[in-house]
Amino acid sequence: MIGDPYQQVLALLPGEGVSGFSSTWLAAKLLEQDTLVLETVSSAVSDDLGGQLTDRLAKVKDGSLLTGICKFKWIETLLQGNISVKNDAKPLMSRFDRLATSKTWGNPLAVGVIILGLMVSMAIAMPFMGLFGYLPSLLSPPLVQ
Repeated sequence: MIGDPYQQVLALLPGEGVSGFSSTWLAAKLLEQDTLVLETVSSAVSDDLGGQLTDRLAKVKDGSLLTGICKFKWIETLLQGNISVKNDAKPLMSRFDRLATSKTWGNPLAVGVIILGLMVSMAIAMPFMGLFGYLPSLLSPPLVQ
């Protein structure tokens, strides 16, 4: 049973908690084998109660997994009343998105976009390449003399 080890450890802790920490939080941290919390609780309770806690915790396997499952179940109960999902709703995609993610047309479209980008960048760079191509011939006569 998932909550059983937690309830057993919680029953052994003082109801008001220890050192400003609530007993529910301490029980969860003890199940996770948090050594700092174990030292804090052991120093605050009697030796008999500390021994009982240690014995009880030694019998718990995968305490971190246990508390993780409990946390996720708690989150799930919070979300159940606050989130609704429409099953018949289709994802909103533009015509381009459907085309780009198509198994048939996706790859050719990607290649086409890349080629188009290269052509546009070359068209923009062409005048500058011609201008800077003549620059060495203009500068070399004064440098040679």
